[in-house]
Amino acid sequence: MLEIEEDVREVLVSKLLCDFGFFARYMYKKLYERKMSFAPHVKLLIETMESVVRGDITRLIINIPPRYGKTLCAVQLFMPWCLANNPRAKFMHLSYADSLVKENSEQVRKCIKSDIFTSLFPDVILSQRVNSKEKWYTTKAGGLYAVSTGAPITGFGAGTFGDRIYEGTGSPCDGFGGAIIIDDPLKPADALSDGRRERINARFNNTIRSRINSEDTPIIIIMQRLHDHDLSGFLLNGGSGDDWYNLVLKAEDENGNPLWPEKHSKEDLARMRQADPQTYAAQYLQSPVVDSGNIFKREWFKYYNVNEIPLYFDKVFQSWDLTFAKSTNSDFVCGQVWGKKGADFYLLHNLQERMSFTETVAAMVQISKAYPNAIAKYVEEKANGDAVIDILRQHISGLIPIMPRESKVARAHAVTPLFQAGNIYLPKEAGWLFKFEDELTKFPNAEHDDQVDATTQALSQEMSKVSVWNYL
Repeated sequence: MLEIEEDVREVLVSKLLCDFGFFARYMYKKLYERKMSFAPHVKLLIETMESVVRGDITRLIINIPPRYGKTLCAVQLFMPWCLANNPRAKFMHLSYADSLVKENSEQVRKCIKSDIFTSLFPDVILSQRVNSKEKWYTTKAGGLYAVSTGAPITGFGAGTFGDRIYEGTGSPCDGFGGAIIIDDPLKPADALSDGRRERINARFNNTIRSRINSEDTPIIIIMQRLHDHDLSGFLLNGGSGDDWYNLVLKAEDENGNPLWPEKHSKEDLARMRQADPQTYAAQYLQSPVVDSGNIFKREWFKYYNVNEIPLYFDKVFQSWDLTFAKSTNSDFVCGQVWGKKGADFYLLHNLQERMSFTETVAAMVQISKAYPNAIAKYVEEKANGDAVIDILRQHISGLIPIMPRESKVARAHAVTPLFQAGNIYLPKEAGWLFKFEDELTKFPNAEHDDQVDATTQALSQEMSKVSVWNYL
């Protein structure tokens, strides 16, 4: 244990306990023998974490680019500071990888076991009874449970109501008993997997949220944006029923000025944006869609007025993407009617609703009556399509089952030349137009993709076919 003069020690301890920014810089220099970068965004991170321990924020989402100091500030130095103030504080720490949370757990323990920390805060002692990277305690029954977001969570809760060990310091940590801290709940490679995203989102409500010991126990989520319906998007859209404070830190502002010039210059950011606009928009601008669109570009959309529609089409056909679960978060049924005139395609009708099987059948019958010249009706055979076809075959003609052979993204790329060439026309006054364009431009990072699937199915079936009427 290091020897520190008592009068110096008293002043230093008081400053360290009351000021997280000072604690972070001081301990970082002692632990790593170099100065901590205290860029403006790091200061803002520090101030936001202090707001959490004061009780001003109990549900926090921080969206920040990768490698911008989030884990250091919000996990590795934040927990030791809180435990210095209150050794009874209990934390639960989660991330997508077991190795990451265990590494962070080890960094927190390294700080607490360091000579400088034990000299300044002798009351924070690690228990030898349970002391592993996954789970450890202090002798005051505080501690940390570190586990991946997909692993079982048992026998541990975050938060407590113990009194602070240091009275009268004026620290914002007065009465703070710990938190759940989730750092990167989903890895980038899983962002496009509907199943993996939904499992993490459901697990938050079904398992993770229940591990708080009080509704006042904060839950902190730190992550780069990966998808429109990642955990951030899910929670900010009311997925848990909580009100979330969202701190959004973008790598550049609206004028192109870097958030952290020492890390990434304006030229660096421009190169990153040029190399992969989709990844850059999501992970560095915290917006899972580039302004002009990801695969489908907004500037490619062309429009028609009702009085501009062709009097006759070479062919009119339907395209259906089917899902029958009517739950709040389920995908929609999407049915479209398209008209083809020469090389151009006109979207004449677009139905998107959550419907039961019976309601879907009724909708298909109704649209077939409204567009009797839509002879071909393409229905995705995968999932529920084959059941619908079996029921409708004797009532509606022209049902054609389609079995997708490629991924959704590959199918989208296959039809983008039609949009880029200006061969796709959308109805300018349609009430559903905004949602249709929003889904297409956000794909494959949109929350739902049923309209995209119906569109790519319709166009891919027709783009290589040439009507004999073109030669008459």
